[in-house]
Amino acid sequence: MVQGGIPPRRGRIYRPILNISRAEVEHLCKVYRLDYVTDSTNLTVDYTRNKLRHSVLPVLKDVNPQMTQATSRFTESMRLQNEFVFACANELLCKAKTTYGYDLEILRSAHEAVLRAALELLLSSYGRLSYEHICRAAGCVFMGGSLSLPGDIVLEAKQDALTVRKNRERKDRNVFSVPLRAGENVLPNGKTLFVEKKIPEKEEINRKVHNLLFQNFSDCDRITNVPRVRTRRAGDVFRPAGRGVTKSVKKILNELRIPASARDRLLLLEKDGEIIWIEAVGAAEGYAAKPNFPALELTVTDTAGITRI
Repeated sequence: MVQGGIPPRRGRIYRPILNISRAEVEHLCKVYRLDYVTDSTNLTVDYTRNKLRHSVLPVLKDVNPQMTQATSRFTESMRLQNEFVFACANELLCKAKTTYGYDLEILRSAHEAVLRAALELLLSSYGRLSYEHICRAAGCVFMGGSLSLPGDIVLEAKQDALTVRKNRERKDRNVFSVPLRAGENVLPNGKTLFVEKKIPEKEEINRKVHNLLFQNFSDCDRITNVPRVRTRRAGDVFRPAGRGVTKSVKKILNELRIPASARDRLLLLEKDGEIIWIEAVGAAEGYAAKPNFPALELTVTDTAGITRI
């Protein structure tokens, strides 16, 4: 992205004399009898900024005496445009955010300048990337597939979702099976499963169904032994509540279009060898909550604090 130079204000930092020339500053110091110190390195050409100051700027001013004013106007214009583009980019990310990534259709509908800025914001937590890398990331969004970036970052545009992950994430952290406890369960893959027993009323269940949160309830009366919370395994099957069919977990996740990169981190509850609940899918047949009966409300958060329904 084109930057606009040093901004006159960044947070609590103000630069009131940013657009004042050196000659004007020296004149004001003389008028108000202010002492100042000149950095000795400013008089040499040891640094790039000084080579530009002593060798390039005089030539440009000889071509255009108003060069300094023109440059100042240009950088101010670029700064304002930059702020606008990044504000649009932030709105784009908020609009495109889904449970497991970012909606590709929404990202692809954005102006390319806004998309590049959005990717710059999205990837900034992994380290600073070059202009070329941001362009390649935008190409990945439009064309689909996966892209490896510096910092061991993997960008994937698959199954209608854009996801970002660290390539060196330890796979053994995503494979576990531990007993489920009441309250907070901090799990090896960085997620936390919070379990709370409650008695939902009919109106609450209806409201949860409407908001797609109903799946977070499981019937307590059917859970006699301590369930285990685990990750998926090859050959897992599941019987979703209310559908009257038994399918492989893989097929169910395909139907729900859950990105492949998120599937190995999904949480499952297992009791006596039967899967009774799957994160993002819901309760199994016979385990859905009933009005005015004890139920377990299950809330999942990841390390970023995002609730996964």
